Amino acid sequence: LRPFIAQGTYGVESVTGRGAASGTIVLTATGAVARRVRYSQATGTASQEYVALGTFRLHAGGALELRLQEDGGRSAYVWQPSATLNGDVLQLQYPDPADGPDIVELYRRQ
Repeated sequence: LRPFIAQGTYGVESVTGRGAASGTIVLTATGAVARRVRYSQATGTASQEYVALGTFRLHAGGALELRLQEDGGRSAYVWQPSATLNGDVLQLQYPDPADGPDIVELYRRQ
């Protein structure tokens, strides 16, 4: 499907698990994606901003194929979380790095 269907800025609406406390995902008409998030710290403050850049493809049925690289796109590792787009809601789901239940982040188009 064409990327312009999905283009927009999506803000964190809810999180299950130890996912992002705040942030956005921006999808562009050219198929580029930027995820900018902050996490809650034990002190109650927000972490530094983590930026992942990459590309996306929207498939029939709302499956969203993300290819993200952390460190502002400089990381050699390509992160591909499970993602879906249903109307104005973008869902990311990925394993907890500490072996907890999967993290689910819901973002809503702003």
